[in-house]
Amino acid sequence: MIPSDITPSQSYNISSLTNMSVTDRVRMILEIFRLRANSPESRLQVELADLQHQLPIVREYVHRGKLSEKPGFMAGGEYQVDYYLDMIRRRMSTINRDLKEIGRRRGEARSRRRRRGVRLVSLAGYTNAGKSTLMNALIDDERPEKMQEEAPAVFTTLSTATRRMKGRENWLITDTVGFISDLPPFLIEGFMSTLEEVFDSDAVVLVVDASEERENIFYKLTESLKILRDGPVKGKVVIALNKIDRCPDGIAPTDLPIPDIGAENVRIEHTVPTSALTGEGIGDLLEALGRILPGRIEIVVEFDEGITISRIEEGLGRRYSVRFVSSNDGRVRFGISYEGGPGEYPLEEIKAIGGMVVVP
Repeated sequence: MIPSDITPSQSYNISSLTNMSVTDRVRMILEIFRLRANSPESRLQVELADLQHQLPIVREYVHRGKLSEKPGFMAGGEYQVDYYLDMIRRRMSTINRDLKEIGRRRGEARSRRRRRGVRLVSLAGYTNAGKSTLMNALIDDERPEKMQEEAPAVFTTLSTATRRMKGRENWLITDTVGFISDLPPFLIEGFMSTLEEVFDSDAVVLVVDASEERENIFYKLTESLKILRDGPVKGKVVIALNKIDRCPDGIAPTDLPIPDIGAENVRIEHTVPTSALTGEGIGDLLEALGRILPGRIEIVVEFDEGITISRIEEGLGRRYSVRFVSSNDGRVRFGISYEGGPGEYPLEEIKAIGGMVVVP
């Protein structure tokens, strides 16, 4: 049987006629997810999606059992089916609570990173577009345990992995689960907490397999952009036309039109041909990201005389660089520079060590 999406009623009828279990397309995807899940969060997400997939099927068995068409789930008795349905609901409630707590902690970690001036770049795109290989080409730690698994298979990555980017002290890069078309809403919702890293990033690298047929590229690009739109994504987007080493004559289709998805929040800034395998275009990709991520900003802060640069640096942290500007009438001014946007300087910390911002 070719796997496809079937209704709970169809699943019941086929199972009744054949006395065999039924596997549809969603069930096969869930089984792949289960095999690939390697973190507590991804295992919870897979279990939740599996239970959500089972729920309407079990409801159908309950309905048929009460109509006396079949005495319970897999002939197990009507009361056993009711008990199993209740057990599914309780377990789903527990998993949702656990995932919310994981999401809350991840959100707090993102906020702390942003306050320290750390910029987050996320890799997104269709499954098997080469995201994990591209991430390995962009990180500065080549120890085997820090590298992402690379395989010509779908859903190699199910949980997020964050590493420091090559040559960028304050940039982190995150690899996330790959997109796939025609997934039921419950399956997308099950992995939404993972995709929050993408939606809340300062920049998103949307990875596309440039070696495919143009129609496939355009279709997958359209579907990926819709997911970013619905997130909604906050950061600017750079499209990485990956696998150009597999393109005819090494030429990527850079003239590919950008799909119109009717979204103002998806801001595509650059399109960069790359090959994560050979390293071609990696420097151009870093340069494109550098043009859209916030640069260094300097503010001038005034203190009473007697303050020292080391005292200021101790109070503000490593993110901030301090230089002497001027001294007059018992007051001294320092320039404090940082990587970030306007208003991101540590106003409370500056006040705590006796400073006053004079040039925001």
